[in-house]
Amino acid sequence: MSTKASPNRILRALSHRGYAIFTAGNLCSMSGEWIQRVGVGWLVWEMTHSASWLGIIACADMLPAIFISPLAGAYSDRMNRLRFIKIAVSLSSVQPLLLTILYFSGLLNIHIMLGLALYNAISGALRQSAWHSVIPYLVDRESLAPAVALGSVTYNLSRFIGPAIAGPLIATVGPGYTFLLNFISLTGYLIGLQFIKLNREEIKNPRSGNSILSETLEGFRYTVRHPGIAPLIFLLLGSSIGQRPFVDLLPGFAAQVFERGPEALGWMVSLVGLGALLGGLFLAMRPSVRGQSFIAINAVLLGAIGLMIFATSQQFWLALVGLTIAGSSLSLSGVGTMSLVQMAVEDNMRGRVMSIYGLIFRSGPALGTLIMGFAAEYVGLRLPVIFGAGICVFFWAITIRNRATIAKHVEIDAPRVTSKIIEAKAAE
Repeated sequence: MSTKASPNRILRALSHRGYAIFTAGNLCSMSGEWIQRVGVGWLVWEMTHSASWLGIIACADMLPAIFISPLAGAYSDRMNRLRFIKIAVSLSSVQPLLLTILYFSGLLNIHIMLGLALYNAISGALRQSAWHSVIPYLVDRESLAPAVALGSVTYNLSRFIGPAIAGPLIATVGPGYTFLLNFISLTGYLIGLQFIKLNREEIKNPRSGNSILSETLEGFRYTVRHPGIAPLIFLLLGSSIGQRPFVDLLPGFAAQVFERGPEALGWMVSLVGLGALLGGLFLAMRPSVRGQSFIAINAVLLGAIGLMIFATSQQFWLALVGLTIAGSSLSLSGVGTMSLVQMAVEDNMRGRVMSIYGLIFRSGPALGTLIMGFAAEYVGLRLPVIFGAGICVFFWAITIRNRATIAKHVEIDAPRVTSKIIEAKAAE
């Protein structure tokens, strides 16, 4: 096997028709999601001029994943995964449609936005669990790692495209059209899903007689007992709380710290996306997952450095450099971890384990944004972000000491080997 990074691995993953359609639909829908996310953030700031409300809305948009994601993962291990994602996307399309109608009718206020953010959190948790669990059934095993990384490339390309569209759109016609574009993009994604077939037969959870709750708890036990997955999820928790919340505080930084408008906000979010896009491309072109735990773990430290540059900068251009560095680390750490977990986990546990990943990925930033938003009301926006960088360094320092053990159990191509390790550990 070649040891050099190559775009051929990306092309191999895209040669699977179902995955290619799935990826194109994801790019469309996630671009719409980021367009709306910038629109929501700017509208919340215009309504309230409060960092606390930015934190509350961000928290409402993600925190319910704590309750929904594990159950959704258990259901995805039982259900037809393709049908499950169709249901999730259909539910997700309701929220931007209601935002559009309420905004243009003049009925939208901050409390309605809070309620719709909560609804979006529930449908988003379902959608994310379905997304994580369906990818291995759209490609062959050799293409799984680049397919997961390419999913991040798609996400971060949309993170670049969406805000770049949203900034000028808000400045010229207002945030209402960001909601409409998101609804259109989700509708297009749902249409594309009708043309997808799974690449191989699904492996269902053989203990279907158990309750959803017991199967959910089984997923948690599997995760915390896994000698490779558990520490990576621990590190993801730290970076999710300490690093990822800064994205939801960018409207406040654009307007209050740097005294600029929605175009500047678009640039800030886009450059986070550009950095993440470059990180995702790097991972997608790597020849194997060997050495990826080293990258994923140390990317958290890189993210802390980027946050420090951003939060302490007095110059807008230097802040943009810090945001690009932080964005690249988001991809290298988050997607690097996701790829390793996907390679190590057993098929019949995949939905539940990936739902735990999704739980932390969504609820961690929600909790962090809520805390940082309230703190910013008293100490300004810069200090909470600096404190978040410190949290990242703390979690990195604990995890890097176990890197060799982590690599031994996740940088592999045979997931059932790890299940025997877990069973032996549970019997001790």
